[in-house]
Amino acid sequence: MVVKWILSLALVAFIALVFAPRAEITPARAAWANALPTPTITPLSAPPLVFVPLEQLNPFPTLSAANTTRVPRVLSYVHARPHFPKPDARQVAPDSPISLLFDARMERASVEARFHVARADNGAAVDGYFEWHNKLLLFYPVPLLENNVAYRVVLEPGARSLTKPDTILEPVEWKFSTGELSLPQS
Repeated sequence: MVVKWILSLALVAFIALVFAPRAEITPARAAWANALPTPTITPLSAPPLVFVPLEQLNPFPTLSAANTTRVPRVLSYVHARPHFPKPDARQVAPDSPISLLFDARMERASVEARFHVARADNGAAVDGYFEWHNKLLLFYPVPLLENNVAYRVVLEPGARSLTKPDTILEPVEWKFSTGELSLPQS
């Protein structure tokens, strides 16, 4: 019903446009039209054409006995960023987990082997265990982190993605410092 009404309304509008009387050009309209500025069209300047030999356009060289050069493959890579604590954070609770957020699902063993937490002053390693939530890695220090100590977190290059043959190509590292662990008063 609504569709028929819309179609009939469109048909009436079309007929009105086609058969409407044309407006006469009166001297007042002509004067108004002449008073308007005339638009000027300036052509865009195109950059000069540069001709490149076809051999230079082909990114894949012809392989022969004399030419066995392979085109290097450009690897895209997966990214990781500190999730918690943020870089240079202060007064982090010593019972906090440390987390990294990846932009792809990761091969857990390759990440865990390259993930390290250590004291910033003497390099003493921090032990703990890992927990994964999709693309989020949580590291729980055992025993808890010490009060008022600076820590350094590093993910070495080489951690692999599950979905692509991508790897972490650059180290991810940051520092933070803990505060006092406040226990509830009873």
